[in-house]
Amino acid sequence: MRRATDRGIVLAVCGGSGSGKTTVARTLARDLGWVRVDEAYDRLRPRPPLEPQGQAALRSLELRLLDEEGRRFGAAFEHADRGRSVVVDTSFLDPVAYTAGLLVGGEASAPTFRAVVARARQQIGRGELGLPDLTCYLLTSARTRRRRASEDPVRHPERLRDRHERVGRFDASVVRAAFARGAPGRVRGVRASRGPTDTARSLAAAASVVRPLANPSAAASRAVAALLGDPAIRAAVGGWGNLKKATLSPRPPR
Repeated sequence: MRRATDRGIVLAVCGGSGSGKTTVARTLARDLGWVRVDEAYDRLRPRPPLEPQGQAALRSLELRLLDEEGRRFGAAFEHADRGRSVVVDTSFLDPVAYTAGLLVGGEASAPTFRAVVARARQQIGRGELGLPDLTCYLLTSARTRRRRASEDPVRHPERLRDRHERVGRFDASVVRAAFARGAPGRVRGVRASRGPTDTARSLAAAASVVRPLANPSAAASRAVAALLGDPAIRAAVGGWGNLKKATLSPRPPR
């Protein structure tokens, strides 16, 4: 096992639907030789519907995505342990963040969100899920996101664009703040208006001055706690009852 200071950097590219996350991640991997890890949804086989019907289906999808996030987390840090720089399309906590946005928007129930949080905390406690070393949010205008989404109707169905835009605004404010509390100094906004090549280089430059996180799972635990403390989420979920905070393993995640 490598020490944290010896390993490569794991960078997550985040942003609203249509912000160019996938294109930038592919460009960074192709032009600069980084390892790319696709987003969890794209790794699922068979791919589930983008619009699950009912809370049971939504809960099942988000839990399935969390399981895949655990595999993505393991794959990314295995490459990083070998000294490779890694770019991941969206953060490993994306199912928690997305379900939180749906909760606040009235499209996910409190039990669904509780189930997703409980699963994430179990994974975090086992060292199977964590934050990347650096999270970069692509800053784009709503007009640009709409244009890019319209050019890819398969990944961005028109019927879901309003939902994705609402969740994206929540993600850009509340979730970014929570991630920043989990890993101070490791959440950056990067303007993505100059094209994927320039944006990829900006991300690589930001990563070049970042040291690996000593404990990615501990950072994720802090981020989830900060997210749950947001007033809008607390009001929507109506309290946490007996849902316990994850107990982190004393060992580093890998």
